[in-house]
Amino acid sequence: MKKIHNNPKADGARMPVVLNKTNEEAWLNADTEEKVKAFSKPFEDELLNYYTVGKILGKNALGNTIDIEKQVFYPELAPKKELF
Repeated sequence: MKKIHNNPKADGARMPVVLNKTNEEAWLNADTEEKVKAFSKPFEDELLNYYTVGKILGKNALGNTIDIEKQVFYPELAPKKELF
């Protein structure tokens, strides 16, 4: 995820939190750093399906539209080998 979920201006990678339905309420109500860190554990790679999408910054950004979900190929992010 680090390679595709990035912000060039940020210090370090941004990482999403993947929740299942049973953890949603606990995540939304996590009111301490300790409770938030409880969700910071690796997710099984074989359960993920991912692809790159278009940039959402700037004047011509797509933003929150259905088109933002369309897959975009960036040669510099091409995997060295198939992961799945």
